Amino acid sequence: MDEEFKRKLAAYERGELTDEEAEEVEKDLERLEAYQSYFDETMGEESEASVDTKRFVRRGKWKARFQNAATVIGILLIGAVVMSVVTILFYGLGEESKMEAYPKAIKAAVATTKPNLEVGSSGANAVFLHMNFNGDLVKRVGAEREQVGELNGDFLLNMPNIDLDYEESHFVPFWYPEQLEDGELKDEQWERRLEQLPEGTVSELYISFTEYFSTDELLSILKDRDLMPVWFAVDTGPDLEEREITPKSPIGFPYISPALFMETEVTKKSGGFFFGVESGGGSYSVDSYGDGQKRNQDFLNMLHYMKEYEGITMDIAYRSEEDLSRDIAYIEENGVRIYGMVVTGPTKDLLKLKDEEWVGSALVGEVRLWNWFD
Repeated sequence: MDEEFKRKLAAYERGELTDEEAEEVEKDLERLEAYQSYFDETMGEESEASVDTKRFVRRGKWKARFQNAATVIGILLIGAVVMSVVTILFYGLGEESKMEAYPKAIKAAVATTKPNLEVGSSGANAVFLHMNFNGDLVKRVGAEREQVGELNGDFLLNMPNIDLDYEESHFVPFWYPEQLEDGELKDEQWERRLEQLPEGTVSELYISFTEYFSTDELLSILKDRDLMPVWFAVDTGPDLEEREITPKSPIGFPYISPALFMETEVTKKSGGFFFGVESGGGSYSVDSYGDGQKRNQDFLNMLHYMKEYEGITMDIAYRSEEDLSRDIAYIEENGVRIYGMVVTGPTKDLLKLKDEEWVGSALVGEVRLWNWFD
């Protein structure tokens, strides 16, 4: 709109134009009105198209998001199924599955290298390439077994991570007979401590012998005494010079075997992507003060099993496959020679052992209020 038209339009509004000029302005206004109508129609269509386009784009974005989410969920579900199948095959197959073998190796390592300590009630489960094994760590003081800690094991296939959470004693529990010959290591403090304890208590005692005993010999000595043997320390044949420096970490077997290599009742359970075994512990039948050969063989079976699963038991027993091979070879050649034991019972009955020639030295462990057999 130029200045001349603006001027004529203003004059038209004031009625100052001639009839001819007024008619010309009216025609121009009609043309402008036609242009405006066409413009409004065109812009309206474009505006609706723009709205439709935005709606289409928005729907496309949400559709893409749902498709991506569905793809991710599908991959996760497929991965979960694949990992579950691999888990079941890895831990569940075999004449003896790893689900049974791994806990068995752990229990053997605890039973043979931790005096008066064993794995009590326990359970294992496997899911998504991992196997978890958890159990109570228990010891016997008097007639009762009490929980003193927990065992937690996690396996990523054949890679173990095992933690024994309990208060471990730092004293040397046993001495060899050769070390006690000169009398320097004979400690009578245990006698004084037991004398100071009142009647109506039970105690735990770590005894080192002045000589070696076979299993049957030691059991016959303990028969008819009002006490209970708990764990036997077995000679594994280190050099005498090494013995004079420090005793090797003890290795031995419990009086009541965990029955790891006998037939025991095992409950299996399965479901979905999960399966497991549960065990409440067990024992097999032996003569209370005999069956030395059966006990010795069970001990050797545990050592052989630990050797087979050395990668698992090393963190518990601190014995390599080479160490275990040497221990087994010595025991098989020389027999089971016991040089110490853990025993429990009424405090005053334990004190009577001070008069026995075969008691070379002793250490008092835990003490509890009376909980002995009637």
